[in-house]
Amino acid sequence: MTRPGHPGGGCTVGGCGRPVRARGLCATHHERWRRHGDPTVVLPPGGRQRPVAERFWSKVDYDGPVPVEAPELGPCWVWTAGRNRGWGAFNVPATGTQPRRHVMAHRYAYEQHVGPVPDGYDVAWRCHLADAAHCHGGTACPHRLCVNYTTHLLLLPVVAAPLRAHSHAARRAAVTHCPRGHRYDRIGPDGRQRCSRCVQEQAQHQTPPIIDRPEQTR
Repeated sequence: MTRPGHPGGGCTVGGCGRPVRARGLCATHHERWRRHGDPTVVLPPGGRQRPVAERFWSKVDYDGPVPVEAPELGPCWVWTAGRNRGWGAFNVPATGTQPRRHVMAHRYAYEQHVGPVPDGYDVAWRCHLADAAHCHGGTACPHRLCVNYTTHLLLLPVVAAPLRAHSHAARRAAVTHCPRGHRYDRIGPDGRQRCSRCVQEQAQHQTPPIIDRPEQTR
């Protein structure tokens, strides 16, 4: 039996079956993948491509699994298109200032809807950290495909980010609320999660430092 994607096995896009050119795709579907990051994309009349954001979110399943140990996070938003070593992969077309580029889907979702990733940090998954006992990580980790930027994605220092669920930093990152019950919503200069409400209340109750004045000589 010829393996799917092997020369002679036919194009792996459903219903095609034409001779393979590369990556398990025929010449037509391979060219679509090369240009648009999706071998099944069909441009509307006139040849104009859909907006990038619309194309990105059309590849997401919003009814993914809910973290067993943290159901309050809601479901994973699962990337259903291309993958690279288990991570979702997305092709961003060229613009007037940037060339065409391949990006990780979860990082793209975070940067587009939350903000840029500072140097020394990377995007990690609360869903994975919460369910560390049920997931061993690696390329088969289902959380790598999650792009839920609203509650599942967070920033971690690069040293702790690569799904090290049993590290001290990762265990701290799995905590989503401060001791007073407020949701963490910011990252402090030291890389730790912070609660804006507690930071504001602490600033309001801080007393000015006492300055010792030298005794005046008569």
